[in-house]
Amino acid sequence: MKKFLNFVVAIFLFACSSCDVVIGESGVVEDSVTGERLPDVIVKMTSSQGNVTDTTDANGYFNVTKIFSCGLDNCGDNYDIEFIARGYDTLTIVQSFYSSEDAAFVNDPKKDTLLIKLQQIMKPQ
Repeated sequence: MKKFLNFVVAIFLFACSSCDVVIGESGVVEDSVTGERLPDVIVKMTSSQGNVTDTTDANGYFNVTKIFSCGLDNCGDNYDIEFIARGYDTLTIVQSFYSSEDAAFVNDPKKDTLLIKLQQIMKPQ
């Protein structure tokens, strides 16, 4: 019985020490005025757990997510995401952005599919 109890405790400790955490976002980038989806936008996520870079596809979709195990330690899961496109202002959002003029979720209650609206650079007249 004692061996069984030790085995159960060992399994429990292993399970607690191997929790996986997902950070980052996936979504779509579009022009803030026309609503046109923007391809080839560089999307960079920076976090204490590592960095991820993606480029939007032909339909403007991106995915900058990272999965990591933090065990019993404090999971440092804060991140920034930067959107860089030629002819547009660079936009940086932080994890706690939730909803703004330039970044919102398509389905806000579920927090899925981030919609990013980039502003065109204003040319001097």
